[in-house]
Amino acid sequence: MDCRRVSRRNPNLPAGVMMTRLIVAVALLACPFAAAGQTVGWPAYGGADGGGHYTPATQISPQNVAQLELAWTHRSGDFREGVIPGVEGYDSAGQSASAFVNTPIVVEDTLYYCTPFNRVFALDPRTGKERWRFDPEVNIDLEHLTNCRAVSSWIDPQTQPDDHCAHRIILPTLDGRIFALDGASGKRCAGFGDNGEIDLTVGLTEHGAREYGITSAPAIIDGKLVTGAYVLDSFRPGVPSGVVRAYDLRSGAFAWGWNPVPPGKPAVDAEGNFTAGTTNVWSTIPWMRNAIW
Repeated sequence: MDCRRVSRRNPNLPAGVMMTRLIVAVALLACPFAAAGQTVGWPAYGGADGGGHYTPATQISPQNVAQLELAWTHRSGDFREGVIPGVEGYDSAGQSASAFVNTPIVVEDTLYYCTPFNRVFALDPRTGKERWRFDPEVNIDLEHLTNCRAVSSWIDPQTQPDDHCAHRIILPTLDGRIFALDGASGKRCAGFGDNGEIDLTVGLTEHGAREYGITSAPAIIDGKLVTGAYVLDSFRPGVPSGVVRAYDLRSGAFAWGWNPVPPGKPAVDAEGNFTAGTTNVWSTIPWMRNAIW
């Protein structure tokens, strides 16, 4: 691993723009990661399936954190100029600037991250060398927000380690799809949904392209993925439902849905779609002891 001290930076670019373009790894001055042989993963957005943001790693401490240096840089190239939400000139009907808000995960000695355009990269965590990439081909020009907080990971206990899709990377997209990818190769898991993808716009009322999308990693619970979605609920009345849904991780089959309708109102309308206008869960869903919060 290259442990050179690197301090070059374009002074004309704000920090937020810099972070939308790259992912950075740091290492201790003496590069003890390999020497110590300590291997601690980060298999989910919150560190574990239920969250918590805790790691048992002890190699980095308050005593040596100031000695961290840049080890490598990976640039995805996925960046879009635009107005930043919350500042003067922002228009929810227009296009916002892309944002790198991703938390990479590390599973079985591979680092995985998704870009604001929903592309996935698999990297060697020691060197930053690219192992594979996958592009779901989202039409970014149609999307209001462009970000991806994380992908999810699931290892099928009924498979052998070398089986195709024994380890699955679960990718949510801005246009309301979820992909299952082989963790080793990045190829689609063909038995999951329709050639490795499911369409979560099915079952929703009619809506525009930018009004519904998934920006957070689905929760992995007992062989199922559980996800909510981002809904542009301040744009107009009657936007799509904020239903929370679960799907089988092997087949992609729909398992259950929960639509947070007011008391006395049906969860499904007369056309068989989830009742529109309900609140949404756009962030990652935490859970503990089989209870979803």
